[in-house]
Amino acid sequence: MVLAELPRPAVVFSERSFFVENREEFSQEELLARHRRSLETILAEQNPVTGLFPAAVFPHVDLKARMHDAWVRDNAVLADALGNPYSQSIAGINQNQKELINSGKKAAEKWLHSQTAFFAEDVNLFKQRIAVLRDDAGKRFRCLTSAAPPIHSQTDGQEYEWPEPNQPDSFGFYLIALAGALEQGMKLSMDEQITVGNMVSFLSRADLCHLQQTSMWEWGKVYDPPPISSIALVTHGLHLISPFMIDSTWKQIKETVHKGQRFVREKYPYEYTCPEGHYGKTDLATLVAMGHGAMDYVDPQIYFTASDTERRIGDDPGGIRYIGDHYYRGSESLDIKVKEARWLLDELYRANIGIDIGIDQAKRGNLTDAKIFQAMGHQFLRRATNIFDKYGYAVELLYYNDEGKLVPNINHLLWNEAMIVNVTAKSLYLSDLADRLSLK
Repeated sequence: MVLAELPRPAVVFSERSFFVENREEFSQEELLARHRRSLETILAEQNPVTGLFPAAVFPHVDLKARMHDAWVRDNAVLADALGNPYSQSIAGINQNQKELINSGKKAAEKWLHSQTAFFAEDVNLFKQRIAVLRDDAGKRFRCLTSAAPPIHSQTDGQEYEWPEPNQPDSFGFYLIALAGALEQGMKLSMDEQITVGNMVSFLSRADLCHLQQTSMWEWGKVYDPPPISSIALVTHGLHLISPFMIDSTWKQIKETVHKGQRFVREKYPYEYTCPEGHYGKTDLATLVAMGHGAMDYVDPQIYFTASDTERRIGDDPGGIRYIGDHYYRGSESLDIKVKEARWLLDELYRANIGIDIGIDQAKRGNLTDAKIFQAMGHQFLRRATNIFDKYGYAVELLYYNDEGKLVPNINHLLWNEAMIVNVTAKSLYLSDLADRLSLK
């Protein structure tokens, strides 16, 4: 994650007090153990034939919500974590994990090859015409003229029709994971290159800033404005994949990326992605995009300040997706002033961003600041792992039940496991980097 010059570390995260008052850092041994456990959990769930992963795993999985199925978005996050280059540095710290880390890299490539083949089956969907329409107010917007390319299937590869399929951020996630694998030596066949080229062309000409689409969380068609997180993820994916594309496409990709980044800068941090459920200014989707390096050109402090003022559960100062959550609004029959869900991805992505900034500070020679950000990242990670340890699985979220109590939902989310892999690997790398730099 390459960051522009940021404010002093004291103000990048709006919650500085926890670092001074309640410092809960992880030992090297615990980081290695959690990295191994999460990596093993993810690998055990990969379909041996298709290479696809479920979103959540048995026995903690909501079957009614199809959480045992595979989403391109979730699978790309898993593949990105399995191929995390920071994990490679762990072999120098603990040789016992080298084989497991290499298995993760192979699993990531297996998914990427399989997913590319699935995209190739519906290649005409990437070639479809984009229609220009007017809404009731006379505002022009763009929409697809046929079904959206598939972003959801069963783990055995069988199709599953999803009611809100047009989520371009899924392709952004895919391109981010693919670019990372290609950078580490993965090779694509000529047919695979053509398929990726068709996707890139589709994303470049769709004019996402005015395209009717659904957000990362699936609900509600929007186009005015579309989700800034989707725009950021797609443009970031296009930017990363561009060196692997033929020269004739570079100009179009560059223009699309420039337009998307300008859109994000103008709208940030306001993300009204879900008309029927999201009534706040910020959304966890924005934090996810920042955590994958898709918004390195904006100041994260602006998001943290805005989100922390509008999101609360009791005395807990963070970790809530947004007010008026569309999935878990609480019981209408109870007098609960705050009806919202606490998504553990929030803590994990804040931890990831903190460690990223710490690595950046270390590379700049600011070792004291690097340690501060590492400690901040550990604190957020501890908040998540305390809950995981309490309930015995990587809980997706906590929500208010009909009795007004904050309880976990049933999903053991593999996305959470992927973020533990990322955060622990980066933190181990940061400690090693800081040690080497301090000896110079």
